[in-house]
Amino acid sequence: MQQERALLDRLGLDLARLEARREDQTRLDQARRQLDELFLLVVVGEFNAGKSAFINALLGQPLLQEGVTPTTVRVHIL
Repeated sequence: MQQERALLDRLGLDLARLEARREDQTRLDQARRQLDELFLLVVVGEFNAGKSAFINALLGQPLLQEGVTPTTVRVHIL
């Protein structure tokens, strides 16, 4: 999220330099605040449907165990 914050900061500087409308600056400020807010993503499905593989792909790392047979036996909060 550091890259996203840096991008929003650069955009803010550009908006100020271009004397953008206040509405645009307000939207940018809202986007900055939303980066700091928690969010909840729930993944549900049948047994062995690929939920763990989906989460691993989403995160870009093998955080959850995957297998041909069901491997996740309880709810995980990440």
